[in-house]
Amino acid sequence: MASIERTAYPRFKRHPSTDELEQIYTPTDDELSLATRQVREPARRLSFLLLLKGFQRLGYFPVVDDVPLAIMRCVRDALRLSGHARPAVLEPRTLYRYHAAIRRWLGVTAFRDRGMHVAARAMGTAAQVMDHPADLINASIEQLIKDKIELPAFSTLDRMARRIRALVNQRLFNRVLPR
Repeated sequence: MASIERTAYPRFKRHPSTDELEQIYTPTDDELSLATRQVREPARRLSFLLLLKGFQRLGYFPVVDDVPLAIMRCVRDALRLSGHARPAVLEPRTLYRYHAAIRRWLGVTAFRDRGMHVAARAMGTAAQVMDHPADLINASIEQLIKDKIELPAFSTLDRMARRIRALVNQRLFNRVLPR
């Protein structure tokens, strides 16, 4: 199993700097108007924007409860909500709708649509010259980002890397064995 720390799989920093909060996580006027059009209730609007800003940074939808407090405060302040406002707990149906709206806004394809094929092809190509699972995962992440496809869970990429690595190595062994 590859360690997530040894890969390029994006994660939140526990304590982002003030510059990062300002440049990366502060919603733009267009993003605020999108949230206003999509969501009526302020707590849900906060959740929506946390999903949007998290996706822009990570390439996948974070669990709203896992978003660092500093980022939540930054987005809450941009919405001009009180200091006691908390993100709403979203039902699966609402979460699905928000995800679809964010993907449309960003022009990103869901992983389930064609991501498996793109990631497998990138890993297969990389496995011809690389052997470490973290390198294969990084190759697939790079290609998924380039093709504007949502990143899957890290465990999905890890399982895929192990499987593709085993297949490529078996092919190489089968070619060398008769010689």
